[in-house]
Amino acid sequence: MFEWNTWRAMTILDGGNIVENIKSDDNGNPFSTASGNMADIVCDYGKFALAVEVTMQSGQKQYEMEGEPVSRHLAKLKNETGKEAYCFFIAPKSMNPA
Repeated sequence: MFEWNTWRAMTILDGGNIVENIKSDDNGNPFSTASGNMADIVCDYGKFALAVEVTMQSGQKQYEMEGEPVSRHLAKLKNETGKEAYCFFIAPKSMNPA
């Protein structure tokens, strides 16, 4: 899964507490994508937080599925942590190919 591989890459980059919002089995293998209402991956780097959002959607569908939730998840993370917060949005193509 794209989310799981992204989480693995984020943990390799090091330097923070990296938490995935992915359901995994007893062996750590994912069996579903991230649930809603929070970022796919949340990284705490002490002075700031990072919401990581991952999608395979593209075009208009990407905007419909990700546009509002991504900004909402970032605002939620900023409010919950009280820290400066950023979002890393990963997709195969941008929402606006212009």
